[in-house]
Amino acid sequence: MIATRSRRLGAALLSTAIGLLLVGSSILWMNRKADLRSGESGTAISQIVAEKKEKPKPKREVPKREPPKRQPKRAPAPPSANLGSALAGLDFGLPQYES
Repeated sequence: MIATRSRRLGAALLSTAIGLLLVGSSILWMNRKADLRSGESGTAISQIVAEKKEKPKPKREVPKREPPKRQPKRAPAPPSANLGSALAGLDFGLPQYES
């Protein structure tokens, strides 16, 4: 069990090191500078010259705000019905629920 565990750990560390080496070398290989021929300074070949044209600033007109419309007043709520003790529920004839 111990030999298998150490062997698995060694294989994991070895694959990690190989993967790290491959990824690091591929990053360095992709970012390497291309071989410059003699006489070239390494600047970009095509250059674009752009002229800046000033545009007149548009005048902003501030629209007048309309005052909010007043909402109509609601009628007061009607008074609640005076039900009092006249309200009775359904009578199922069960004595345990009688008071």
